[in-house]
Amino acid sequence: MAPQYLPSLSSEKKSEFINSFDTIVSDCDGVIWRPEGVVPGAPEVINQFIECGKRIIFITNNSTKTREQFYAKVLKYGFNVSPENLYNTSSLVAQYTQQNLSSNKIVYVVGSPAIASELDARNVKHFGVGKDELYEDFFENVNSLKIDIKDNVGAVVVGFDQHISYVKMLKAVTYLRNEECLFVCTNTDEVFPTQSKIVLPGTGSIVAGIQVASGREPFIVGKPSTYVAEALKEEKNIKPERTLFIGDRCNTDIRMGNLCSFTTLLVLSGVHTFADVQKYESSPKAEDQQSVPQYYTDSIFDLCIK
Repeated sequence: MAPQYLPSLSSEKKSEFINSFDTIVSDCDGVIWRPEGVVPGAPEVINQFIECGKRIIFITNNSTKTREQFYAKVLKYGFNVSPENLYNTSSLVAQYTQQNLSSNKIVYVVGSPAIASELDARNVKHFGVGKDELYEDFFENVNSLKIDIKDNVGAVVVGFDQHISYVKMLKAVTYLRNEECLFVCTNTDEVFPTQSKIVLPGTGSIVAGIQVASGREPFIVGKPSTYVAEALKEEKNIKPERTLFIGDRCNTDIRMGNLCSFTTLLVLSGVHTFADVQKYESSPKAEDQQSVPQYYTDSIFDLCIK
């Protein structure tokens, strides 16, 4: 069935649509806020839902903030969402790593200080965050490189890293040569949502390089992975038939929502356009078909209860 344009619904049908959900799971970047600020009307819509007794859950693939910093941003923009209903990948990746890391092993992090902080909170030893650049004569004698490679690395964790470098990729791939070393990633989003003409490569571009060079498949904790989906279902006792998932990316947000049997709504205020929806819709690939939303709209403000 072709996606339905939400504003085309009558007032009566729109009310029926909204009343059919008890829980609303929403992405953040590109849906309720963008790099330049909050999406107009987003706090009003979310807070209206909360006042009507609906449960709101925010979930983001952004790994550059701790869960505490994530909550601070939610409050800053005026969303009345409880901290226990926030899921972000810096926290999720630290949780998974702690649960699966072998004893006496340490973690090499290609990522942000937020991931480091979440690992610290779980007493997981790690290194790697920050700048790590090539020295001038790096390639003059590749057989005697001056690189410190540790022996007790049990996991390579990859998230967004503004200091990504050849040295960091070299170290990550070297550690992953050991098949017992975990390869854990926050997400594989290709780009960041922005209104600028400049394209901002996302975490997926970093993960892809390490994945190709290592020949290893990463375990991904963020959308659309089953890890975050199962965490939602188990911790929140979600009823799929009474849940709406709102996102701005077809291949992460919408795909996860469809895999969880939620009703899915794509907003066109972020990464993907309706032209992207049509491409997924016409694709013969199963994963592309799973990325087609049931509904789409221009902005989350279109859900406003008038």
